[in-house]
Amino acid sequence: MSTSLAPPTGRVTILFSDIEGSTALWESCPEAMTRALREHDTLFRETAATLGGYEVKAEGDAFMIAFEKPETSFRFAVVVQENLGNMPWPRELLETQRERGMVGKLGVRVRMGIAEGAPESRVNPTTQRMDYFGPSVNLAARLCDMAHGAQVIISEPCLADDLEIGGAVLESLGHFTIRGFTEPQRVAQLVSGSWWPMEFPPLRLDRVAPPPKSARSEREETLTDHVAAACDKLLAQTVVERRSGMPDEARRHLDCLEATARWLDDPERLVEGWHQMALVLANQNDNPGALALSSDALDVARLQLSDAHLVRSLRAQTRHLTWNGQFDAARECMDEAAQIARRLGDENELVVVQALEADICRLEGRLEEAEQRFEDAIQVMERRGLGSEARRQRNLLMVAYVESGDPRCLLH
Repeated sequence: MSTSLAPPTGRVTILFSDIEGSTALWESCPEAMTRALREHDTLFRETAATLGGYEVKAEGDAFMIAFEKPETSFRFAVVVQENLGNMPWPRELLETQRERGMVGKLGVRVRMGIAEGAPESRVNPTTQRMDYFGPSVNLAARLCDMAHGAQVIISEPCLADDLEIGGAVLESLGHFTIRGFTEPQRVAQLVSGSWWPMEFPPLRLDRVAPPPKSARSEREETLTDHVAAACDKLLAQTVVERRSGMPDEARRHLDCLEATARWLDDPERLVEGWHQMALVLANQNDNPGALALSSDALDVARLQLSDAHLVRSLRAQTRHLTWNGQFDAARECMDEAAQIARRLGDENELVVVQALEADICRLEGRLEEAEQRFEDAIQVMERRGLGSEARRQRNLLMVAYVESGDPRCLLH
């Protein structure tokens, strides 16, 4: 993309993009993905240079591009999606997607989110590119997270009757409650049979808004504080009981914790309690039950919690999917967590998320690769002072040594 293009100011339209399922594709066919990503990046940069899009940054297979007007971002999305749908992608990549039962047009599928606003801007000292911050930027990123591959999701401020969108049709999807926004957001999608002739699945977000909290008296607030403190003690106690092999006691306390969290209308404590209960179920070899409970926790986290909490819920869901043998879904979940961690700039969380791949490899039977990934993750975590996570990885490494018959398991 041309670096001579001036960054837009004032009202700016932000577009985020991300390749669907890229982690699994990199794992299955890295050489094909290298070629595909090169074509993907070239298409994005050439189209943006032609239409006047300003590349803010590119991280992995994700782009953030700024436009002066919404209609320019729409034309960009249409051109890119039509080209992606007709490019001759590497045969290995297409065969991998067929083996996994993917339907619709195969190849690199890119999700996009678009939002308009008046964001703050400042030059990134590392890239020397203009970067943008604020609600409209956050909204564009979250709309991208909500979309499926080849889907383009647009926020309400971008919508107008006279917009020129190059042959595609704007289709309203309704109002959605989105993390970080107090009011439900009206969104639409760009639809064109030229790049996607099928209906998309429902967006990856619940429509239901959380109930408003009622005002409480000073006495009720004091009672609430006491109940919240008791809730935290219950949570700490259940963690000890779970790790000490006392599942029945842990389950009783977690049932009490769930009821208390619901009374408090506290989704954060509710989600944490469900995560602990899921681990109790997994320890009792009820992996399907653990996965179902983890999925419920993830749904609440998507709807009501911050991105930082969402990453932790995605990390937990990745583990439960892995333990249930759903490796492709686990990598999808891990990929989403990694994208959010990058957006948050949380390098430690990103390291922890990426280390999940080692356990997936172990359970897939690729023990030599798993051992190397565990060893690499341990070194990085120890350098970053992530002692508890490093110990967890070391324990899993010992399991991999035992499963592969590696004599190093006798040295620990």
